[in-house]
Amino acid sequence: MKDLNDAFFAYPALKKFPINTKQATLDSFGAYKVQKDNFNDSQRKVIEENLNKAAAYYELDMSEPEPVKEEPLMFKGAAEEVDMNEIKSQDDFLKARDFILEKRANTTRASLAEPAKYVLWYAANHDVDLDSPEMRKIAHIAGIGVGDREKIEYELEKRATLNIFSGKDREEFLKFAKSMKDLSDEDFYQEKNLVTLCDVIDDIDFMYGNQHKRASDLGYPEDVVFSDTMNDLLKQASDLYYVPSIDATLSKKATLERANSINSFFQANFADYEALEGEKLIEKVASLDENTANALLEGLE
Repeated sequence: MKDLNDAFFAYPALKKFPINTKQATLDSFGAYKVQKDNFNDSQRKVIEENLNKAAAYYELDMSEPEPVKEEPLMFKGAAEEVDMNEIKSQDDFLKARDFILEKRANTTRASLAEPAKYVLWYAANHDVDLDSPEMRKIAHIAGIGVGDREKIEYELEKRATLNIFSGKDREEFLKFAKSMKDLSDEDFYQEKNLVTLCDVIDDIDFMYGNQHKRASDLGYPEDVVFSDTMNDLLKQASDLYYVPSIDATLSKKATLERANSINSFFQANFADYEALEGEKLIEKVASLDENTANALLEGLE
């Protein structure tokens, strides 16, 4: 883009807002609307004159439309136009689910979150497989679940490297990114902060036209921020058990996978020890004193 002639930009001085094609002009109108406050009066005059000239050349009508009253998200259900909170049948459920999934490519997550919750509510009350790929995606859109902090922060950083933030946009982004990084884990994982993070990333994608990169370089932010659904978290929790003496939680699965090594440790340290398995082995590990528990863990590393 930087190799284009200055005449191909609405603001030649910084080579911003390309107007070399009809689509580029449309995109530049949208970008300028968001960034308008970053420019002074004389700069705005130049940009707007050039954008309007380009719009006239490409025969684009860029006049502001009348505000439209936002209607409830609707879908074609068994009763034709159905409000998303009126899902009453399996047929309605499937059509509502697919409607949301199709809309996501060109619609912000925030605007689909509430409808997605209605779909989840129906699914949870009608014996629907919540672990299916479609329902996991619906849960992510609804903002239910939690992801890995390191992966979430990396997803935010990727947007910074893909986009050239300038002026007020850059200041606000850096300020926001720092505020998130400075949070303790407890605060970071609060629902309101996860939702904010997800929607900031989503807004950046829509502002800078990153949606087309979601099939390759980028992921949908909700699939990272809310990657583990409640089912995942419940499964993870059910796999854990507590060892009071060392104030630690261990994995049942990992313990049972190492049953032979653990039994060998006990046989070497306890007279007349008979090998245990299953829940009895887990109970034995959970009852160990501090020194023995630490020695066991060190021996398994």
